[in-house]
Amino acid sequence: LSMREDISFDEAASKIDIRNNAWHAASLRIKKSIDDGYYLEAITLSENFISNLLYNYLSHKGKVNSDLNFSGLIQKCKPHFVASADLAMIEDVDSWRKSRNNAIHNFVSSSIDDLTANTDTLTESSSSTARLGQALTKQVLDWYRAAAVDFIQHNFPRSQLDA
Repeated sequence: LSMREDISFDEAASKIDIRNNAWHAASLRIKKSIDDGYYLEAITLSENFISNLLYNYLSHKGKVNSDLNFSGLIQKCKPHFVASADLAMIEDVDSWRKSRNNAIHNFVSSSIDDLTANTDTLTESSSSTARLGQALTKQVLDWYRAAAVDFIQHNFPRSQLDA
């Protein structure tokens, strides 16, 4: 980061701290949304968090289009995931994406009568989708942190180390 953005190591460390604090805050907000029963908020935050990580991964690989939606990001990542655990994770994210669509679209498209009759079903479905999204967010973040070693430069010229 320091060399790529031509900033000092201290500035790079500060940016990394800010990023990590933002990830932590987003994780806490997802948890709070679930705890407070705001499942659609948690689902939306999870999607945004995962999308951001996948976008950053593809960006570092030089394989990203700025107009990719969540499904497009997932599909664009799949060819880069060769380890079986990584491939299983991205397949789980894709499966969750479909559950996410159902949770959000079913809530919005239900008529007033259906919404009253199906509140418990919609809440249960949204709750389980939110909790799975929370778990996948953590899994994708853990993967991203481990994968970053492969695409973030971590060897520096001797002159940089002596400065």
